[in-house]
Amino acid sequence: MKSKLLLVLILSTSALGETRSEEISLQPKDNTTVSSISFNFDIRYLSTSGISALKNVDALTKINSDFIIILTGHTDDVGDELYNHKLGLERAQSVAVFLEEEFGISLDKMVVRSRGEMDPIASNQTPKGRDLNRRVDIYIP
Repeated sequence: MKSKLLLVLILSTSALGETRSEEISLQPKDNTTVSSISFNFDIRYLSTSGISALKNVDALTKINSDFIIILTGHTDDVGDELYNHKLGLERAQSVAVFLEEEFGISLDKMVVRSRGEMDPIASNQTPKGRDLNRRVDIYIP
């Protein structure tokens, strides 16, 4: 993976893996969600539908050059918590690399992190809920 994607894995109750060392708010406001990209079970790479959704992110970055993109990877709760954290991080990294390679958005403008299985948006007790929880949320605060 890109050398600029220097990752620091902090294993705590918040379990963040970040790509930036300077302090910025990692608690996005609900109204700053730009997109949510879905992933299939145990998959870390973007699908065709995910790629097309990222065109909106590129368009927003063209409007204002003073932006930070926060990419947060999520998983369902199937499997080990540490594995899910790593999978969430790899999903967010795949989005970051795509934004850099396809749209020329600098990795310096992105924060890549994982919440693994810790922030479900739906119940993990149903297949539909687990599908919704496998995602990368994209914020531009």
